[in-house]
Amino acid sequence: MKLLAFNYLLVFIACATNAFVESAKDPAFAGEKADGEDGETCTEPVVTPTGEVGCSAKSAFDPTRQDVRSKLPFPPKNLMPGKPFPRVHVKDLYKPKNEDYLYRRKPFILTNAADDWTAVKDKFLKSGRRLAKWFPRSVVDFYPMNMLQTGSHPYLFRLKQGLAELELPPGQGRFGKTELEDARGNPGKYLHFQLTSKTWKKLRESGALGKKMHKWFRTDGWMSKCLKSQQLVDEYHIKTHWKIILIGGAGAGMFNHSDSLLTSSWHTHLEGLKWWYVCGTSDDYGFNCYEDLFYPGDTLFYPKHYHHQTQNIETLSMTVTGTVANAFNYEAIATQLHRECAYSHLSFDLSGPLCDALDDCFVLWHQHFQRNSGKDKKTLKREARKRWKPWRKLASTSEKRKKDSPSALGNNYDGRNYINS
Repeated sequence: MKLLAFNYLLVFIACATNAFVESAKDPAFAGEKADGEDGETCTEPVVTPTGEVGCSAKSAFDPTRQDVRSKLPFPPKNLMPGKPFPRVHVKDLYKPKNEDYLYRRKPFILTNAADDWTAVKDKFLKSGRRLAKWFPRSVVDFYPMNMLQTGSHPYLFRLKQGLAELELPPGQGRFGKTELEDARGNPGKYLHFQLTSKTWKKLRESGALGKKMHKWFRTDGWMSKCLKSQQLVDEYHIKTHWKIILIGGAGAGMFNHSDSLLTSSWHTHLEGLKWWYVCGTSDDYGFNCYEDLFYPGDTLFYPKHYHHQTQNIETLSMTVTGTVANAFNYEAIATQLHRECAYSHLSFDLSGPLCDALDDCFVLWHQHFQRNSGKDKKTLKREARKRWKPWRKLASTSEKRKKDSPSALGNNYDGRNYINS
């Protein structure tokens, strides 16, 4: 995932201010029963696979969040506590009171949507070993010195070898003592497996993600309408990090950051135990910070502009994540991609053919998400073309030459960079 580093001091100040404001206005911080916006989603108890009560315990949660922080291998310092995430059972997702969650406007945890996923109920993926059997030569990003601090960088490994390294305790892998010394007091290993259309199809067909994923997860139908070749679809997936499987040991996690493409994401926890901390501001909803432990089957969603950090608590913990373009964020995504195509401001290294196709995707998104605006398709197309002019009319000659070169069709995982074996 392309990342923007987030300044910890700003998080502390913002969250501290929010925590004191919330303590005055949110009865949950005072230990009283919480009614209203978030409490309305908690009409029934949700029991985690370990027997702990989730939703119904909201009214009595520990405002210091030591119930959560005490389980972390490396508890964060100077980070104010966040509220529990609102929880919505998949059967309640279409109730009018949950409209903000159905249409992905606010952060929340979707429960029971992965009950039939064998990757959850049977640990079908075996902490990645089945993936290594299916795709042993696939190239992955491996972080032997953790990602809890900014500046962490990955080493490229074949999936089979990367997983073998991941399973070794910090300090006992290929990088030796460096795995401890360069982790700056927070040793842990993380592996990121970028999913292409081929790997995603294999996961779906295997039943790992259920017989038929709930339609709330299926949001990529637009790709076949404007990304007309498999090559373009895969380039888009890989260079935007559209879908990923993340596997990490205890203590492995990611520093506080936001997604530079201004997308929204869902994350379904498959194995182990993971901590999430999410802060941000949504239009009309104000600033909020949330944190919780995630058990197998829990799905986190957060909209654009939300900063987030994570930490795995058990070895090994596994999550699958997908990115979403919807009515709430498509304009921001289109603008970021448009600037990337014309000016390379994000360094995604998108190819000319992909940028040509994205010109049409922007029109498609605008026509689809504004279909109830009362405007016809021709009007919406003109609006989109005016707002996101064809990138070739804006890019410099050198930029167009770079994007049209054969090498632009490749990516970081195609062998152009050194791959450990």
